[in-house]
Amino acid sequence: MSEYLLLNIAVVGILVAAALLVVGTILLGRIVTLVYRANRRLVMAEMKNQAANVAYWDSLHTYWAALDAVRMAGVRS
Repeated sequence: MSEYLLLNIAVVGILVAAALLVVGTILLGRIVTLVYRANRRLVMAEMKNQAANVAYWDSLHTYWAALDAVRMAGVRS
């Protein structure tokens, strides 16, 4: 009886360890997926921000060029 009890405890212990390993793997996969998606969102936001920054500086340079052209034409404000 004692041997069967020890065997049952060992089997249950192995099953619990296997279940914890499966649950841990699933949770780790979800965490990795969440981190990847968050990082991807940050990269996309940075790309949009960079595009907006380029557009802003391009418009500013256009404004400066127009101002220089007006100055060269001799128009005074």
